[in-house]
Amino acid sequence: MNILQILPELRSGGVERGTVDLAKHLFQKGHKSVVVSAGGSLVGDLTCAGVTHYALPVHKKSPFSVIRSIRSLTKIIVMEKIDIIHARSRVPALIAFFVSRRTHVPFVTTCHGFYSKHLLSRLMGWGKLVIVSSHIIGKRMRDDFGVSHHKIRLIHRGVNLEEFKWRPFEPEKFKKEVVIGMIGRITPIKGHSLFLKSMARVTRVFPNIKIQIIGDAPKPQYKEELLMLSRRLGLTHAVEFLGTRYDIPELLAKMSILVVPSIGEEAFGRVAIEAGACGVPVVATRMGGLVDIIEHGKDGLLVSPDDPAALAESVIQLLKDPLLAERLALSLRQKIEKEFNLELMFQKTLSVYHEAIAQKRILMIKLSAVGDVILSIPSIRALREKFPDAWISVLVGRKARKIIRNCPYVNDTIVYEDAFGQNRYAGLFTMTKLLAKEDFDIVVDLQNNRISHLISYLCGARLRAGHDNRKWSFLLNAKTKDAAHAALRPLEHQFQVLKLLGLETFNKQLELWTEKDEDRKVSDFLVSQWVAPSQTLVGINPGSSLRWPTK
Repeated sequence: MNILQILPELRSGGVERGTVDLAKHLFQKGHKSVVVSAGGSLVGDLTCAGVTHYALPVHKKSPFSVIRSIRSLTKIIVMEKIDIIHARSRVPALIAFFVSRRTHVPFVTTCHGFYSKHLLSRLMGWGKLVIVSSHIIGKRMRDDFGVSHHKIRLIHRGVNLEEFKWRPFEPEKFKKEVVIGMIGRITPIKGHSLFLKSMARVTRVFPNIKIQIIGDAPKPQYKEELLMLSRRLGLTHAVEFLGTRYDIPELLAKMSILVVPSIGEEAFGRVAIEAGACGVPVVATRMGGLVDIIEHGKDGLLVSPDDPAALAESVIQLLKDPLLAERLALSLRQKIEKEFNLELMFQKTLSVYHEAIAQKRILMIKLSAVGDVILSIPSIRALREKFPDAWISVLVGRKARKIIRNCPYVNDTIVYEDAFGQNRYAGLFTMTKLLAKEDFDIVVDLQNNRISHLISYLCGARLRAGHDNRKWSFLLNAKTKDAAHAALRPLEHQFQVLKLLGLETFNKQLELWTEKDEDRKVSDFLVSQWVAPSQTLVGINPGSSLRWPTK
């Protein structure tokens, strides 16, 4: 499989490190692994491992830059014969979306954070499948951005247990050199001020502890504020700001406790599982994805995000009770081995890739009356035979919905409510908005009128098949000449569209599925009319429609 990951930059951070880990693993397992970014300090790590990297300005939001990146990425996709695109941020997702439409290569997204509610954030839900790292992010994508639950896949981040090795717990170390650490980018959401305030309380009980703050500072002014706060709290002698470090496993090995004091919702908490892998007990705030990792009192301690006193007391509790700290650390390590190891993350991600490539989502449109929908049954059956694992939905009018409800070849029946005047276009817009969320790969337009062609186009399907009937059929990208088949009977006429999808044979047999209550009503009616079971009945309804002479 040929996989391309795209993200803004390859500098330090959980997203970047996760991308590099996955890219290297894919290469080692025999897949072609390609990464596209604007570059950064981790590019060398990629290329040394044999992974191909392309530098594009995919971190820029400028429309002109996005358009140029779409063109460049399209060439890369074709040249590298990419099977799937994996976007890990919003601007890269925008670029990947249009490239996916151009090349018909499926793309998936991974949501790494709590995105603000605007259009650009919605792009993260436009992938064929949407990967989330925690339950809270999955809920956010569903509730705030309307991502259908069937598209969301939960994959917790994993930690490399060979890199972050377990070290035997040493209770006596709590009596010697005590190091309390915090790892994370120096931004307000990480809770550095909460951490410092709590440490001021801890030093009153344990005056000789060392405090390490590890991470880069995107805004130097904020770091200066923290330095001033530490001076005001009398922590200057104890606190070290170590900046960006690439020896995190070694630093964790020397820590007594890791504190994760986030004060805002975060997608996950990678440093918590890294610490747990090394055998370092964790105290964290009860926020975001951290609750997916730590169960309070079992494998760590959780506190309120607005209570420095509670945070300090939890740290003091562990320092005074090394046996409790050892029990929590061991429990967290066992959980990580089972649920948060790197190999499991890789396996689940590869499964998502295979699913996105293999499973087709097909929409058939037939908005006509009951009889025409019955005549579409052979076409639905033929689609199921051609695509046995596909998800097949049928869009029908309200009167015909009962014809499809028990059809064994269909996964979902969607009812289109037609209206008149301005309400008609409002309803059409609402319907296409709902269909777009389903991310269909193929639309089979058996209705072949202006409304159905518009629906086919607006739902965003990559392949839109129908007749070239000059009724806005320019919105289709796979067409058969309608005029050439005008004299064909309905079933043969439909089959011309199915040929566009590679179908070569067509069984014309009609089928109908009824409910037991309906069968009973019909039987009772026939008995009341003195019709014997052995009699053959032929029903004719001449003149049923003045519109069609054939009636």
